[in-house]
Amino acid sequence: MAWFAAKLAAGRTRLGLVLVLCVLVPLALAAQETRDPRLDHALLLADERRGADATALTEEVLGEATSNVARWFGRETLAAIAHLDGRDAEALGMLRDVVASGEALFGPDAPVLAYPLRLLAATEGNLGDEAAVTRTMLRTLRLTRAAVQNDPGSDPGEMLSALSDLSRHYLDTGENLAAALLAAELTIQAQGGDGSARPEAQEGVLLRALAHLRMGRPVDAASHA
Repeated sequence: MAWFAAKLAAGRTRLGLVLVLCVLVPLALAAQETRDPRLDHALLLADERRGADATALTEEVLGEATSNVARWFGRETLAAIAHLDGRDAEALGMLRDVVASGEALFGPDAPVLAYPLRLLAATEGNLGDEAAVTRTMLRTLRLTRAAVQNDPGSDPGEMLSALSDLSRHYLDTGENLAAALLAAELTIQAQGGDGSARPEAQEGVLLRALAHLRMGRPVDAASHA
């Protein structure tokens, strides 16, 4: 899955920087009220390869947590730090626990699970389990699609990221038709109701063109580029 390397700074894991920024996407109201903003800073420290400082700050937040939800966000952040620090074997177990406990706490289809699921997919990919990556990405896309359908006025950022991730993954695994279809959906979903377009719309156009090129259809690729 070489596309991640181009998406991130040299040497970082494939979804790292994108996933750090995903935390800033608005979460469910209950989650927003409980998530300590210092956890965002901890993730930025981790992305700067200051894992020890990031862990210390997160553990400080955890020590002050007074609810199960607040503690869950702290554990999620520790798992993210492990992933960003390149400790994927350790992060894998941590993330599975975070997803399982999040299902129990928020429900199996809660939008807040999208971030740890994307982290999990990146970790599985780094460990070479491409079948698991596909399963996890498909679940993330299903979850984020449902969230947007249930609340049409919500920010579609997580769903667009999930579409991009899966389209790129399918390009890497040679499933070019599936990649093209997801890229087309990404382009459509990134169009605003007022006629404006998010940056992801152009990304979808380029991914679709690349998929057509790999299917040996240069004319179609040119029409989408």
